[in-house]
Amino acid sequence: IKNDEFDFDIFISGLTNKKMITLCFSILGFQLHTMAQYLGVSEKAISSRLSSVKSELAKYFIDYDDFRFYCMRMDVYRKVRMVVLKVLNVKLYSMCHYPDAGIC
Repeated sequence: IKNDEFDFDIFISGLTNKKMITLCFSILGFQLHTMAQYLGVSEKAISSRLSSVKSELAKYFIDYDDFRFYCMRMDVYRKVRMVVLKVLNVKLYSMCHYPDAGIC
C-alpha cells in the first residue's frame, strides 16, 4: 500500500490555504456547486484546486476513494470538520446584518 508513508498533517501543511480549505470541504462530501457557493468562487476554480490536490494524492493513494478511506481510518474527519466550521462561521458572521445583536 502506497499510503503507509503518508502523513495528513504534513501533506495539508504544504497546500495553499485555498487548496487546503477546498480539500477539507471535499473530504466531507460537499458537492462542487456547494463548495463554490460557500467559498464565493466558480465551480471551475474549485475543480482546478481539487484536480491539483488529487494529482499530489495520487503519489500515495490508488484513487481518491482510497484517500477518503484513509481519512476515516485516521480520524481526519475531525480535523477537516473544524476547518470547514471555522470557514463557515467566519463567512456566516460576516454576512450577518446585526452582529452586535447576538442573533447571528
